[in-house]
Amino acid sequence: MTPVAAWPAKRGSASRVGDALVRARLSKTAGARIFALAALAATIAFCRAVIGPTICDIAGRPASCAPAEKTMKDNSASAQIVPHELQVQLLLVPQSEQRYDTSGDWLWSGNRLEIRVSREMADLDPRYAMLLFVHEMIEALLCRSSGVSAVEVDSFDMSHPQSDEPGADPAAPYHRQHMAAEAAERALAAHLGVNWDQYVSD
Repeated sequence: MTPVAAWPAKRGSASRVGDALVRARLSKTAGARIFALAALAATIAFCRAVIGPTICDIAGRPASCAPAEKTMKDNSASAQIVPHELQVQLLLVPQSEQRYDTSGDWLWSGNRLEIRVSREMADLDPRYAMLLFVHEMIEALLCRSSGVSAVEVDSFDMSHPQSDEPGADPAAPYHRQHMAAEAAERALAAHLGVNWDQYVSD
């Protein structure tokens, strides 16, 4: 498996993220284009605060529920620090090389976050790979910041092989993080013109 793109992400303003994308040495491969576009789309989505209202909608609560800023402030005491020198690496791999039956996977190695997306999904539609990448990145960062370990996530996923989306199970240790990532994924899908039902069935 050869890395197709790597992006050093540092905490800071949206402009810093944009600068990092511009400076990144991305080759003209499908994986690199997917990575750059997905990272930019995720940044825009966060800056426009599309996640909060979508989460409220999924949870069946009115759009006037507590804003993200208040929630973050309330949980700040228990939050874990995300590495300042964070490296995010995207790998497009054959489905057969995934660790288990999944189209998207993430692993931490120190300050490096490795995200594996099945190449078959990118072949079906490059937008699918973008959606998977954004979902996995957000889920991994939220788990890291709230103290949910990759071991806990992997253990639950691999013990529920019959489930298409183990994280959707309220019993999953990363259920809230998974649903927040899905909210962002749905919002991005709408912006990209992706039919959600077709996407999840492919």
